[in-house]
Amino acid sequence: QKQAFRAVGKDDGDELKRLLTGVDKAVWLAWTNKAGDSLLQLAENRKRSQAIVMLKQLSGELEITDAVNDNFEDGDAVWVLADGVSVLADQATVRDTEGSGNDQRCYV
Repeated sequence: QKQAFRAVGKDDGDELKRLLTGVDKAVWLAWTNKAGDSLLQLAENRKRSQAIVMLKQLSGELEITDAVNDNFEDGDAVWVLADGVSVLADQATVRDTEGSGNDQRCYV
């Protein structure tokens, strides 16, 4: 448990994965440090982006896929990753689209 909190502090997602694999999700989700923060709360408070992504993946809250949907429609829920701004995606809704396939342009 202490090692997992240290891995969050170091922003070491690979170490977190190694430490938490095999530990029941309900168990590590309930872990808190002396300040009462869970692993995810600590990662978010300290802006440890690699730890946040790994914890959300391991908890099932985030799924990373290589699949690309070329046919978005108005109203689709999407994740937007802004170049150079953050490694974390923001939720958005497609408001309008132009074109199709690889030339499709979406406005969120």
